[in-house]
Amino acid sequence: MLEHLRQATLGQYEVLAELGAGGMATVYLAHDLQLDRRVAIKLMHPALIAGEGMAERFLLEARTAAGLSHPHIIPIYAVRVEEDLLFFVMKFVEGRPLDSIIAKEAPLPEEMVRQIISEVAGALGYAHHRGVIHRDIKPANIMISTDGQPILTDFGIAKVADKQGLTMTGATIGTPIYMSPEQCNALPLSGASDQYSLGIMAYEMLTGRPPFDADSVMTIMYKHINEPVMPVREKIPGCPPDLSAAIDRMLAKEPADRFPDITDVAKTLQSPSTTGENNVRTQLVQFALKGANREVLKRVSTPRSPIPSMVRPQSRIAPRTVATPTVPKRSRTPMLIGAVVVALGAVALAITQPWKSRVGPTSQDSIASVVTQPGPDTSSAAVAPPPVVDTPSTPVQSSTPPPRTTTRPPPATVTAPASVNTVRIVGSTSLSIGGTTTLAAEPYDPQGKLVSGRPVSWSSSAPEVVSVNGSGQLVARDAGRASITATVDGKSQSVTVTVSQDPIAGIALSPASLSLDPGETATITAQVRGGSGRVLDRPVEWSSGSPAVASVGSDGKVTANGAGTTVITGSAGGQQATSTVTVRDLGPSDAQLKAQVSQAILGYAGALQAKDIARVRQFYPGMPAAREQQLRQALPAMDNLQVHLSVGSVDLAGASATARVTGNWAFTTDGRRTTLPADNTYLLERRGNSWVITDIR
Repeated sequence: MLEHLRQATLGQYEVLAELGAGGMATVYLAHDLQLDRRVAIKLMHPALIAGEGMAERFLLEARTAAGLSHPHIIPIYAVRVEEDLLFFVMKFVEGRPLDSIIAKEAPLPEEMVRQIISEVAGALGYAHHRGVIHRDIKPANIMISTDGQPILTDFGIAKVADKQGLTMTGATIGTPIYMSPEQCNALPLSGASDQYSLGIMAYEMLTGRPPFDADSVMTIMYKHINEPVMPVREKIPGCPPDLSAAIDRMLAKEPADRFPDITDVAKTLQSPSTTGENNVRTQLVQFALKGANREVLKRVSTPRSPIPSMVRPQSRIAPRTVATPTVPKRSRTPMLIGAVVVALGAVALAITQPWKSRVGPTSQDSIASVVTQPGPDTSSAAVAPPPVVDTPSTPVQSSTPPPRTTTRPPPATVTAPASVNTVRIVGSTSLSIGGTTTLAAEPYDPQGKLVSGRPVSWSSSAPEVVSVNGSGQLVARDAGRASITATVDGKSQSVTVTVSQDPIAGIALSPASLSLDPGETATITAQVRGGSGRVLDRPVEWSSGSPAVASVGSDGKVTANGAGTTVITGSAGGQQATSTVTVRDLGPSDAQLKAQVSQAILGYAGALQAKDIARVRQFYPGMPAAREQQLRQALPAMDNLQVHLSVGSVDLAGASATARVTGNWAFTTDGRRTTLPADNTYLLERRGNSWVITDIR
């Protein structure tokens, strides 16, 4: 397959080495001769395109994926059908696949899991909103680049592979360990399926193992459909509640029970700490630098051959079938013969050394010019000049004695400094206002080797948003975007740096506690701070735990309404702080107390008039039993009973009161109306917010 691919891409791509292989495709490292850049070529296995019309269907899906442009989705440069081969040409991502990192490093730090999942979820949300579902989210399809960025791969082939029934093998689309329940049931898929698979991946990164595993594919699929996932916090008790709750929701069996949109996952898990994000990015860079494809780069050098003047046109696909003409392999015999002739010529020159017979001080220069002057042959093979030696070789026999020559030392060999062909910028490109980070510029020569010791010039397209100094240190000044450019020996590379509002790290209320009298007001102030420690001008939402005790306005102004204690809460950006407010109980005034005493006595009179002994005892709980017995005997005989009582003076002594009560009892007995005067002293006691009679004298 490698040799076949090389023949099919001759003159366009130089296929250098195999990067990896799976059940669906083999990936090769190649060099784009026209654009002078490394690329990855993903060659699909013949089984994928064997069916009628599969190539057209494959191209349709692949072109859709090629239209995706997102920082965390691998760019697809070309989708080609050459002879009987079908392949992608993609950006070459130097780094390491996530499954390799999980295998070596899991369980991964919580902040790293949070960052990877939120960034991949953002990429999937971008694709979902454009009608593209991935269908095979798994760690092997996510590359961690050497600048610490997760890159999502393998868009565009999922639907084709699914139609071919290739969803059951461990390396093909729909890997069982990561398949959603609806995917296991062969039901129609939505973006919720990708969300479930991403949840499985997050679970594995946190715990070191996926939630379901078994020797049988069918057993794994059965578990996805029927068995609940053990909650993350049961596996990792110290896991942050928001992270564990988000993963548990992503792994709901029913798509409707998951997040409505996968971008909600990104918003939920996005870390508010810029410092934490930078630390995670540094760790990811370290992991990526251990990647296997970097080892491949060390073994492969970029070809030095010039770009051919003639490039074979791309094959085209007929409307219904894929044209697969047989292209005979090009014979290499002429090239070999030419190389042998050139080599023999070089040997002959080295033996005869005809330039030794030349006279003049510039003979060495003439030799160099003759040897290095290109001849009519335009092949890419270069003939090296013969070596210059200090000791003379055997002289050439001649009938004429050679003239006297002046021996000159051989010219010093000067190595030209390596030229810079490309520049790569490494470092975090996401900051919050006030945050700082440092970018690094890596210049490479045309052979892809790192060039050291070259000065770097830095510039920013919007210094008011992001400023950069001569060392590549960035300072985020304001929210927005800026293009940061690094220039080395005239070669430039730019990256876009995004500055977001400084996330709120905390909020503090002042004062932390208040004591107020009923009707009194006071203002609580809030100080909102970002991750960088700066004070932020952000709106604060206020609420009261008990408005009956104290209410709070939108400006933090508190009004005391009644005795008691409540909590005033200030909220901003998901962060909260509280202040405790106590409203003192001043007690009722004397007038209020006297009114309460009178109310108790009049209530007692009403109970007597109603001849309700139970209510009478409520107002007079200390009533002697003999008095109660008298009332039970006398009241039934009193017809049309009217009890008129009037409260005179009331003397208060703390929780006790003495009241002078006058009035009369009027009733009818045996048809005769009787009026009895009342003039008594009532003793009362305060119990809670009411008064009761303790004695009547």
